[in-house]
Amino acid sequence: MALELTIRCATLTSATEPNGVLLYSTLRDDNLGEILFAINQKSMVKADEDGVRGLSKGGIRRLYLDSERAYDLKNCCLFPMPRSKEGKRILDRVFQNKADLIVKVKVLLVKNV
Repeated sequence: MALELTIRCATLTSATEPNGVLLYSTLRDDNLGEILFAINQKSMVKADEDGVRGLSKGGIRRLYLDSERAYDLKNCCLFPMPRSKEGKRILDRVFQNKADLIVKVKVLLVKNV
């Protein structure tokens, strides 16, 4: 599965980003513009994997991650890291303050193996 991924902080907003400060976007932070993800391969925390299960090409889903689930992703080394210093600084601040996240997923490709 190829996913376009956007992660925003639900509890950290600004005048220009009232829906949450952008932490990570495959369009901005990834050379390919997508993340490859395999269901049942432990490439994502199970609860979040269930959130994308059943989506077909073009499908979009928003997942709300409370701070505990966000920490699970970070501790499992499955949380994508922003490239910019500013993005990394904001991400550190988010995890220090136990913030909740909103993950928007768009399916670009589904391949059954």
